[in-house]
Amino acid sequence: MTTEGIVNSDARPTTVKTRVIASGQHVVRVDEESDIIANESEEQQLLTRIEKLLPACNVVIFEDYDKGVLNANLIAKAVQLAQAHKIPTVVDPKKRNFLAYNKVSLFKPNLKEMREGLKIDLESGNQEQLLKAIEILKEKLSVGGVMATLSEHGVYIDYKNEKIKIPAHPREIADVSGAGDTVVSIAIYVLL
Repeated sequence: MTTEGIVNSDARPTTVKTRVIASGQHVVRVDEESDIIANESEEQQLLTRIEKLLPACNVVIFEDYDKGVLNANLIAKAVQLAQAHKIPTVVDPKKRNFLAYNKVSLFKPNLKEMREGLKIDLESGNQEQLLKAIEILKEKLSVGGVMATLSEHGVYIDYKNEKIKIPAHPREIADVSGAGDTVVSIAIYVLL
């Protein structure tokens, strides 16, 4: 495992997540972390690492957990660098930077993120509202495609002039942690 992409910071503690589990059920998670915006030095260090490591990459993934590390400037520069190297960019967004991911290859929000990021009403299961929200996203961000995860309603993909809805297979799930990350990894596999 390599650590050459990691930037150390005296101003930002490492996130510690403590999960409380009772009778095999995830009850609660307590996070000790910082979500302050990265300072100029941290941002520049990250950009330097991105510039150095990017040519060896097959894809750039923005797993934005809204912790302050990513900002509009860093995102724009990273996307431009990836495009210059013809490397696809895939985003799992959060609210703070939702509309900062211009011209990425694939944008993968869930319903909550679309509601918050676009400041719209979007009812779960309302196909008409969903399609309108996706059109707004495509227009505002000029993205190559949108892959919206819809919880129990499945996934809707609008990519390269193809539109498809994949239904969910209802299951009893105790803990959905990592579900979005899993969807992004599969989407990348298909994208490449």
